[in-house]
Amino acid sequence: MKLSYSSYMRYKTCPLWFRLEREYPLRGPMFAELLIGQRMHRYFYDILHFREFNMAPEEIWNEIKGNRRLMHRSDFCQEFEDFQEMQSYYASLKNTLVLSMDEEEYVRKIERIIEVASQNAHRFRGKRYRNEVWLQSRVGNGEIYGIIDLLSQDDVVELKTGRIEGYDLQLEFYSLLFYLKYYRVPRSTIFSLYTGEMKNVRFSSNWLEKLYNEIKENMKNMEKGVFTPRRGEWCRYCPYRSLCEEIIPDE
Repeated sequence: MKLSYSSYMRYKTCPLWFRLEREYPLRGPMFAELLIGQRMHRYFYDILHFREFNMAPEEIWNEIKGNRRLMHRSDFCQEFEDFQEMQSYYASLKNTLVLSMDEEEYVRKIERIIEVASQNAHRFRGKRYRNEVWLQSRVGNGEIYGIIDLLSQDDVVELKTGRIEGYDLQLEFYSLLFYLKYYRVPRSTIFSLYTGEMKNVRFSSNWLEKLYNEIKENMKNMEKGVFTPRRGEWCRYCPYRSLCEEIIPDE
């Protein structure tokens, strides 16, 4: 079994959602926020290493959307007869870009990221960072893995294109990967390319080993087929929510 941070968080949030993603994978649209995040990460790597960059925000947005059909998130179909119908619907959106706000707002967001990232690049220069470094390690009978945005001899840096709240566990997960690879605790930082917020954390070895044991225990539950559903506010974001009533017993 192999787990990324996102798949591990899916299991912690709702084990049933985790199981359904694997049994009924949804291949379909791209989301504007994801593509902007990927593109603006590359922009930051360029200016961090003094590579020339001359694209205007409007050009970047046009590059991101390409020739995809645009669709607002509110227009998503949310009711399906069965899982096959759901998979077919998502497959029909293969060349679709899903938006959660107007195009002009995305252009303004890109413009702000360019400004904030340019003003803060000096804070990361001089440490010989490698960008997008793949790390993986054994945990019990399985593996965990992740791609570290910026990695130096002693530093793990996670970049965001939104606010930084709510990502402490992700930073801890990547710090654990570093710890298991290099046998020392890194300096861990999360930085927003959008707001300029920065948070530095130093996890203790005991703290990271506690996470290691937690992941190991959850992997054992996965191997045993323990996928007990958890209801919560996250249900409204789950694409499987209209069908999970067939699986979840009445409370």
